[in-house]
Amino acid sequence: MRGVAALVAGAAAAAFMALGLPWDIGECGGQCTQAGDPFTLVWAFGLVLYMGIPLTILVAMLVAILGIRAVDPGEAAVRAALGETPGTAVRRAAWTGLRHGLIVATSVYVMAGAVHVALEQAHGWEPFSTGAETWAVRAEEGILVALSLSIAHVIAVRRPRRTPVERLREDAEAMRPLRLGRGAAIVAGLAATAAGVIVGLALDHELAEGFVVTNAAGIAWGACWILLVVLALAAVLPWARGYAPRFVALAAGLADGAGAPRLAAVLAARASSPTKATGRTFMTVGLIAFAVGALATGPTAVAQSDLLVTTTSVSADSTDLRDELAAIDGVERVVVGEALAGLDEWQRAIAVDPADLRGIDDEVADALETHPGAAVSAETNVRDITTDVFRPSGIVPLDGSWDTFVSLADVTGPTAGTTYLVYAHEGADREAIDQAATAVETDSTWSSSSSYTSGGDSTGALVTIAVLLGLVLTPVAFGAVKAGSREAATFAALGAEPRLMRQALTLEGAVVAGTAVAAGMSMGAAAHMVMAVLGAARGSLTGVITDSYTTLALESVPWAYLVIWGALILGIFTAVTALASAAIRLDTPAEALRNKETVR
Repeated sequence: MRGVAALVAGAAAAAFMALGLPWDIGECGGQCTQAGDPFTLVWAFGLVLYMGIPLTILVAMLVAILGIRAVDPGEAAVRAALGETPGTAVRRAAWTGLRHGLIVATSVYVMAGAVHVALEQAHGWEPFSTGAETWAVRAEEGILVALSLSIAHVIAVRRPRRTPVERLREDAEAMRPLRLGRGAAIVAGLAATAAGVIVGLALDHELAEGFVVTNAAGIAWGACWILLVVLALAAVLPWARGYAPRFVALAAGLADGAGAPRLAAVLAARASSPTKATGRTFMTVGLIAFAVGALATGPTAVAQSDLLVTTTSVSADSTDLRDELAAIDGVERVVVGEALAGLDEWQRAIAVDPADLRGIDDEVADALETHPGAAVSAETNVRDITTDVFRPSGIVPLDGSWDTFVSLADVTGPTAGTTYLVYAHEGADREAIDQAATAVETDSTWSSSSSYTSGGDSTGALVTIAVLLGLVLTPVAFGAVKAGSREAATFAALGAEPRLMRQALTLEGAVVAGTAVAAGMSMGAAAHMVMAVLGAARGSLTGVITDSYTTLALESVPWAYLVIWGALILGIFTAVTALASAAIRLDTPAEALRNKETVR
């Protein structure tokens, strides 16, 4: 079981690291070699918060679902007889989990690094020349996964040890229905209180004057996230698993109507006596589905046109570069704007006429015209983009750009220079355009430029995550079939056909997994929508504009992707269940116990 735990932890580490690999490097312009923000303690702390939910789910799955053990029961008994104290056992378990976690995390880190370098070389980049900060991010991700595995081992060694007979009995023990009681009401009340704090502050302050208000809203937002996760995983999802047998019974009715009365009888019998093993299967698949629903994010901000290749800013005394840039092969339009002064080196504000963006960057144009006086930016605080010549009334969130766009009519003073926005034809060679624009000579006293990517192909990342998902679901499916095979063997001993029992195990697993996917993903999506709305209310304290909270909530969830990932989870689990059902021996509980004693 320790090997399975290490495999699952390694799969989780690989999933995290795969998300940060430069899969879109083929569409990358000059910004690929630009140094990003340095990896600071703030970044490290933010990564801990970001990974907190999936790592909590990982620990819960290892301990409560897979039931990992830091040491074998026999070894633990011998050590206890030799005088090993509980504290020593805990330290040994912590070190075992940490050692195994570091081994798998290091292995995954090396493989992810190899893929990173291979992607660079495949697209003409020098090794280690892109994404310098991602190496540190992947290292921290590996360390956090290793610590999570260590925590899981510590929790496991503190749990009461069960004998093989007790574990066998527990697999067949009836699943007790769970009711939402006082504990769930308390957690829900605390979450509602935290949400009320955010909403109250947003209603009371049009724009927060100090950090006290914004910090209070941030703390309340984080607390609400944690409480919603606890409520979903500790109360609502366990309550929902009680409905899984009803869907198995529904499948039995459908099988009877389809002319398979024997299969229907077996499924009906399984539905009438659900076991704890069924509950564990539901919880594991539901946890994974909840994580997908809670973490998947849809587009809610204004989308920068993917035809924008580069922006070039020059001083006001420079010669006009419009004709030279427009003459570059593949360029569709060059929009001329004004560069605003007063921001730091990492921020650029560009004043443009929205009419010039029509037909090429419509969403930015719409935002500038709909919200006169506001800025369209990825920044989250209006004070960060306030200058002497432009004081924005708010921020319209922007995705796909690190520049800030304002309407030229709202600028009240002199600007620092001219900015040229270069847009390409659909399908044009972006890299060639970027290089040609950079090579244009200018007599400017200063100049700066930035390049944009069109997004690239994320197929590699999706395939990698799908494979890792299969690695996580495989032991769960095999465990579910193994637990159900004992009751199936009893049916077989009473005259049922083994082939029929294997079909029943596969169909039951598919129904339970499908119910878990629907429940977990629905809860995750609901939690995500709530937090998206509260995040927007929190953002209003620093000037971020939200036109419709209802629209924001609905758009924050990528519904099509949830359907795809839900079908993928269900398909992988069903396929593995079918393979396990075909391969497993149908031993009765007595035979399984006798075989275990014979091996000993």
